[in-house]
Amino acid sequence: MARRNRDATINWRAPVTTIGIATPADGGPVRDVMKMVWTKKGISPVFDGEQIKWEGENERLTLWFERFVRRAISARSQPEVIRFEIDGMVVDHVTDFLVERPKGSVRLGVKGVTAFAHATWLSDKLDAITRAYAQKGLLFESVTGMDLYRQPLADAVDAIWRARRVRVEAEARDQVLSALACGPLPIADVIAILGPGDPRRALALHAEGAITIDLVAGPIGDYSSVRLGSIDLGSYTGPHAMINSSQPKTNDPTLPGLYEEWPGDPGTKPDDSPPFPMRVGERFRFAGGVFVYKRRTTTGVFYFEPEDGATPLSRSAWRLRIEFAERILVRLERGKRAHPSRAHEAAAAGMISNGHLRTPKPQAWDNRIFIPLIRQEYRRRRAEGLPRLPKSGPREEGGRSEPYRPPRNLAELIANLAEDKGLPVGEQPSWKTVAKTLKEFDHLEVIPADQLVDGRTIAYHPRRTKGVVERTALDVIESEFATRTFESVSGTVDRVNQRLAAENKLQSPEDQLPKIGREAVENLISTLPGMDLCEAKFDRKRARQEYQIVGKLPKPKEPMTIVEFDWHMIDLETRYPAQAKFLGELAGIAMPRLWLIAGIDFTTAWPVGYTWSVGGPSEADIMRAFAHICRYKPSYSHLGAQEWLAGGFMKLLKLDHGKANLAHDVLRAAGKFGIEIVLDEKGRGDKRPNIERFFGFVETDFFSKLPGAVGRSVLVRPERRASPGEMLAVDELDRRFIRWVCNRYANHTARTRTHSPRTAWLNYQKANPGWSPDTASSEEELDRELRVSITKSATREGLVWLDLPYNGIAVQKIRSDHHSHSKGNPKAEMRIHPDHVTDVIIHDPHPTTGGWRKPPEIECLYRDYAPGKSMDVHEIIHNAATKAKKERQKIDEQLLLDTYEAVTRRGVEKVMKRRAPARTIGHVARLGQLMTSGGATPFPLQDQPEPPPTPNSAARAPGRERHHSRSGCRSRAADGRRARDDSVFNSEPF
Repeated sequence: MARRNRDATINWRAPVTTIGIATPADGGPVRDVMKMVWTKKGISPVFDGEQIKWEGENERLTLWFERFVRRAISARSQPEVIRFEIDGMVVDHVTDFLVERPKGSVRLGVKGVTAFAHATWLSDKLDAITRAYAQKGLLFESVTGMDLYRQPLADAVDAIWRARRVRVEAEARDQVLSALACGPLPIADVIAILGPGDPRRALALHAEGAITIDLVAGPIGDYSSVRLGSIDLGSYTGPHAMINSSQPKTNDPTLPGLYEEWPGDPGTKPDDSPPFPMRVGERFRFAGGVFVYKRRTTTGVFYFEPEDGATPLSRSAWRLRIEFAERILVRLERGKRAHPSRAHEAAAAGMISNGHLRTPKPQAWDNRIFIPLIRQEYRRRRAEGLPRLPKSGPREEGGRSEPYRPPRNLAELIANLAEDKGLPVGEQPSWKTVAKTLKEFDHLEVIPADQLVDGRTIAYHPRRTKGVVERTALDVIESEFATRTFESVSGTVDRVNQRLAAENKLQSPEDQLPKIGREAVENLISTLPGMDLCEAKFDRKRARQEYQIVGKLPKPKEPMTIVEFDWHMIDLETRYPAQAKFLGELAGIAMPRLWLIAGIDFTTAWPVGYTWSVGGPSEADIMRAFAHICRYKPSYSHLGAQEWLAGGFMKLLKLDHGKANLAHDVLRAAGKFGIEIVLDEKGRGDKRPNIERFFGFVETDFFSKLPGAVGRSVLVRPERRASPGEMLAVDELDRRFIRWVCNRYANHTARTRTHSPRTAWLNYQKANPGWSPDTASSEEELDRELRVSITKSATREGLVWLDLPYNGIAVQKIRSDHHSHSKGNPKAEMRIHPDHVTDVIIHDPHPTTGGWRKPPEIECLYRDYAPGKSMDVHEIIHNAATKAKKERQKIDEQLLLDTYEAVTRRGVEKVMKRRAPARTIGHVARLGQLMTSGGATPFPLQDQPEPPPTPNSAARAPGRERHHSRSGCRSRAADGRRARDDSVFNSEPF
């Protein structure tokens, strides 16, 4: 604020004297934007091999504009500080980006539209910075938010950004490049050359620089011009960048004249149609001259006469299309309304009525309204002991009946509800259609709201907000907040309290109404569908455009554009599984609450991936969930679950500032896959509303109805805690969660949306043939990048990570290649699977014979200790061994084995004690590797159908099962060794 006040007093039009330019000695940025916790920031892999940090959405968009429009080669974030003197003041300015373009480097300063509103002198300041750089012979350009959102260029860049990772076959690419070598072509011809498949492949070729689409001519359409190579399309900033289809293109000496033959013109054909509608007498401009369209001959020639008496023009349909794409031909009389309607005139004059939010009467059948009413009627009849209403109706009349009270069948019930809601007669669907819809939602029947699955009841808690106060607040919201002359949230809170104060004057002291807070008002506002709010504040057309798929938040254009990622401690107590890989003697013991790590697709609200974790999520847990998101999901039909559709690479991954989220390997993998990382402001959970809403729904609709639920709040907290025998084992919880996501959540239409996640996903696929989420080029690449990277010196003993040695012929080759031209030990990168320290690969940097090497070319030398250990477990054992070893004692395999035995035995003994604290149980559970997951948590036998029970196996009571597990623990602890099932461990995929 002090700097802004100082800048407001400076005369920025005064002469400038440049003092100098300073750059950091290490070549890095002047300041690290990732440490600015109160602003939106992120990392984008805009250029190959580079991850550029940015601050604010405008800076992110600027990077992509530079790549796709100006064809920049590289960029650096905040590379330098320029110091200059103006109006007697010394000013320092940090440049946002240093961009290397084909014609040279340029400095960029990015500012949003809001900045100019708060600082009217900002334009003069940017001009002063430009003059300061000019004194050093350097170029500085300012980019504003208006430049980045100017249509149609903004939509064109956005379309290429979305298609940048679409794969193009090598043969199809060569065919396109060969065709463009003869001259420019319209994009429709390029798509035809590419053949059947995803039409976005042409945009992907522009993104990689193989071809250049003319983005500044207008919206990308069939007649957009395409040229060979990576061509700078010119400036997109300033008034000169406001290019539209009515402006002629700059004369290009390589193009033929108006009366010269065009190379490649196939000539006229009698059945040729014009590339766009033309009427006789319509005026067109050809390279500066105005011509009038006269006629079309029987041979397919289009005849134009000039207005100035020059030589007439004759054109083929093919040449008209090419000249229109090159902007030689401009349609002068298109896009203007000869007789604008009163609605258009009113909109142009800004005459907007002050509408209020109200509940409109439905003029069409809406399943979101009528299906709950039908189910409510069925429940009422069942509660009153009435016979079940038959799902039947007339076979004729389209399956529709007249209203009849009381209804005798489903058709008459539908007619009654339609009449009650003001639906026109005969507009309701047939009873067969409704019966089919009801069958799809049969699985949504739930238990009573005041009872849990295990029989416990929810403790009674009084309502916090009185009904009178709530009704008063809703009245103020609907009359003053949700209008086109709307009030702010803070103002709404004040108005509600003012109205309550006025009512309290008429009440006795015992009946005074309490004030309402901002959080309660925001909760009430959130109960109003976003589409209704948008319609009240703007109009119905705007609401339909913004909320076509989602009814609460504006929609992105396609699934997997934005994925919101976070973790949440579940309100459910579980017990240790009977089929755990390690510490099986803990089966039946209560565990602390788990963490659910998940990602949600912004467009469809589909959970694209998840995993479980005991304790705070670590880097390995984040990589595990990230792997589940990026992979296609296997079939869960053996669990009774429908298909899990969502998966693949997202374009934007929204995270918080968690340390594990910003781990080196998470950022490396995201950059390799072309995923942009977006970090929202600290403490702003509302910036990721979809994942927060999912966690709230999974708590109320899933966890709260399972045995062992502890209650998310005091309003739903059970009267007593569940016993270990009543709790679910973790592996059973995981199986139920998969079924709930695929069968319940994916088919449920939320109150704030118009489609269920499954329907929204399938509708987009149907509307965009050939579309599919971006994926890795191979499973091998995916597996390679989703590992933890470790760089160590390659010595004779190999590479050592936390006293765990790795060696093999691959390490010896790296050393041999290095010693042939250098001395010392080379650095080598190896990547370890987070769940298997024995699963390791190493990179051979040799340019000819190098590459990634797998076992047995490199392996862990501790063959007795390492199998079955995750990286987290080894870190625990290594820390314990470091504290337990004697001075100058070396940590070897035997010490690690002894430490692991002692730690596990001690952990089991602590857990078996009466009233063991949850923290101790959590530490032991983490040692038991319950966090191990890979799709998302492949507990034993989860990724394959469960075997049928044998005749000799009998179900045991929970208490007796726990008793046997305790006795087994004593026998194993006395023996001093813990049995390990490495065969099951090694067979599970990540």
